[in-house]
Amino acid sequence: MIIHSLGPDVVKKFIRVDLATVEDEPASPIGRFDFNRSQCGVASFVGSPPWEFHAQGDELLHILSGECHLTVREADMEETSTLKQGDVTVVPRGCWHRNHSPDGVTMLYMTPKEGNQHSWSDHHKVPSEMKFKLLLCMLSPSDRRKRHSNGSAEQLEKVAELVEDFPDGEDDFTGRRWIRNAVDFGSSQAIVWMLQKKVDLAFSDNEGCPVLLSAIESDRSDKYEILELLLQHGEYQSTKGSRENLSAGGVNNSIDA
Repeated sequence: MIIHSLGPDVVKKFIRVDLATVEDEPASPIGRFDFNRSQCGVASFVGSPPWEFHAQGDELLHILSGECHLTVREADMEETSTLKQGDVTVVPRGCWHRNHSPDGVTMLYMTPKEGNQHSWSDHHKVPSEMKFKLLLCMLSPSDRRKRHSNGSAEQLEKVAELVEDFPDGEDDFTGRRWIRNAVDFGSSQAIVWMLQKKVDLAFSDNEGCPVLLSAIESDRSDKYEILELLLQHGEYQSTKGSRENLSAGGVNNSIDA
């Protein structure tokens, strides 16, 4: 069990680091800890940290004291909101965003552990309009941002006509295979469509993770259905380069569990 006291008397003792005077990210006053697939901690600073982009999930921010101006950029819009003590906000995945706090802020954050990008450039809109739309159309139907598409076959066919390495290739922005993105946070429609296109599953990506292991470790509600789909797709390449059928043994035990 992890317990941290974040009452007003404790929070006011946290030193706010002037970001203009440091080169590295300041340490969290309470250290960092994992929660599901996120890393949590406290940021206490004056100034502006770099722009951030999270491809793997939303980011939660809870303002403990002070205030900041949060700017979120999407494909066709930019919105800046002032967050004050007690406010909680969720920054949607797939959006460049940045905090600015001239007078200082202390916040609790929950940030995805994978798929993150940072930049000091003030010109980041999105990776590219097409790549951004592609990430959105692979989102699951349960995603709270209902106004976006959820990866229909027709939409994905159109994307495949415009993006040369899709679906059997790598997203050069996040550095991850498209099928891995789909398994991690994509709609089931997108996964089925990609498997019908006979995408190559015989790989371990630059994180050392084969797509089947990614599915096993997933916390998505249709995890076991996705595992069955991947197993039905055929053989997989082991990390040593030999062919092996993963439809037996440990994986079935995981499904049965």
